[in-house]
Amino acid sequence: MKKLFLISIAFLLVVPHVWAADFLTSARGGGMGFSSFLLPDGPSGALYNPSTLGYVRGWQTQLMYEKINDYEYEVVEEKPYYGQFGLAYYRPNLGTFALNSLQSGSFSELTNIPTFNHLALSYGRELSPNWALGGSAKYVVETGFGQRSALDLDLGFSCRTNFGLVSAAAFENIARSTLSPEYLGRQEHLPRRTRLGAGYLVTSHDYQAAFLASQQWEEWGIAAKQV
Repeated sequence: MKKLFLISIAFLLVVPHVWAADFLTSARGGGMGFSSFLLPDGPSGALYNPSTLGYVRGWQTQLMYEKINDYEYEVVEEKPYYGQFGLAYYRPNLGTFALNSLQSGSFSELTNIPTFNHLALSYGRELSPNWALGGSAKYVVETGFGQRSALDLDLGFSCRTNFGLVSAAAFENIARSTLSPEYLGRQEHLPRRTRLGAGYLVTSHDYQAAFLASQQWEEWGIAAKQV
C-alpha cells in the first residue's frame, strides 16, 4: 500500500509537466497529456486523434474556457486565456462528424502572446469491430505578428480489441504547412506531430480505468525536431 501511495504521488508531480507539453484541447486532454489520444472523448478527441470518432455514438457538444493567471512572464503582465467549442454527430452506416473551434491568446493590451484561431472539421468511421480510421481538415489564423493563416490535415488510426488492449497512431499537421504571409521575412510552419501509443482498458465499456503509454514526436519551425 505504501509503495502504491508513493507511485501515485510521483504521478501527480509529473502530470503538470505533461499538461504543459501538449496543446490543451479538453479537460481530459489537459490532465492526461497526449495519452488521451488513445481513448474516445467526443468532439475534442478528434483534435488528438480523429479516428476515435469512429467509437462515438449519438451526438455531443462540448464547451471549455480557461483563464491562466500565472504565465511566468517577467517583462509583461500577461493574461492568457483558452477557449474551445466542439460538436460531434453520429450518422448510422456513415460515421461520425465533428466540428471544433478554438481560440487562445491574451487579454493584456501589451502582450507577447499571439492570438490563434483554429477551425477543424473531422470525420471518423469504425471500419470493423476492432479498427477505426479518421481525418481532419484544419484552418488556422494567427494574429499578433501580422495576420497569417494555414490549412493542414490530420490522420489517425485506432485499434481496440475485445479483451481490453488498445493501440493508436495519429499524425497532426501532415503537410507542415507554412503560415502565410511571412512575418519579417521569417518562414514558420505549423508543428508536425506524430503520436504512437498503446494501453489496456480495465473497464473496456465505460473507460473508467485504463493503463496507457504513449510517445509524441514534434517538428516545429524550419527544421528543429524535439522528442
